[in-house]
Amino acid sequence: FAVGCGIALFGVSIPLAAAVLMLAASIIIGRLVSPTIPVCVLLAGLTCGLAYTDAYHRYITDPVSGLEGLSQHMTVTAADYAVQYEDSQRLEVRVDGSDVGLKTGFRTLAYLPLTEEEIKPGDTITGKFEFYISGLREGFDRESYYRSQGYFVLASVNKNAEITVTQPEYRPLSYYPKLFAQKLRDVFAQYGTERQISFWNALATGDRSDLTTADRDHLRKAGLSHVIALSGMHVGFLISLLLLVFGRKLGTALGIPALLAFYLMVGWSPSVVRACVMYGILLLSFWVRRQSDSMNSLFAALLLILVILPDSLTS
Repeated sequence: FAVGCGIALFGVSIPLAAAVLMLAASIIIGRLVSPTIPVCVLLAGLTCGLAYTDAYHRYITDPVSGLEGLSQHMTVTAADYAVQYEDSQRLEVRVDGSDVGLKTGFRTLAYLPLTEEEIKPGDTITGKFEFYISGLREGFDRESYYRSQGYFVLASVNKNAEITVTQPEYRPLSYYPKLFAQKLRDVFAQYGTERQISFWNALATGDRSDLTTADRDHLRKAGLSHVIALSGMHVGFLISLLLLVFGRKLGTALGIPALLAFYLMVGWSPSVVRACVMYGILLLSFWVRRQSDSMNSLFAALLLILVILPDSLTS
């Protein structure tokens, strides 16, 4: 499946009818000639990867990318806290597809003028948004980078334009992990030095924006860069703590919702999804009293990541 996604990302596509015929042929041959079953399964996975990625681009990616150049007055929903700059701020927002003529909604990064009050996840932002695709800058292919993160088009509001921020009467539960992460950052800010705060934010919430270049270089030279990159180590600490405090049975029961809350807190990242899926399978193996296999868990995570976002293969 992953190889099929990779081939499709290089522009190779097959008609849906041909994909169905190839898949059917794989199944039939596999049933008739048992020694070739592994080969047929691999061929079926390749076919599914090709067809799925082609359909994903045709019905999801391309329509969103087609918004480039559109200027539209609309209301979007903040999905995270903003990153502040000198005269602007950037944050992830969710766009209702019906506002721009699409059947499904999508998420993107929006560059907005500074506001007096801090924008929180779940707040709605009304203004005139312009959609664009970031191109090559200083030798760096920004378009491919953003696509691998799930942003197929970017948005901005003119810095001299007005925007209206409205707090909802009811904030969905899915945004509360983001609010909790901000509470952690506020607590860190009260008790630590500027340097300590930057490390605590990176370790607990994955926010590395305040780390100095020198500290990043020191960690890289020491081979410890993974400590400040949210990965399996952080998820492992979380699950180990639950199992240690509550025991295997209750700790396992609490582990699954804890993994979901952690994912919602730190946001989409292939490394986070991989860690959550692998530890989730490990916890499920405790429940069903089966031995979990790390290699199968790794590829299960890969499959889920590619189903969610085939373009993440280039990340």
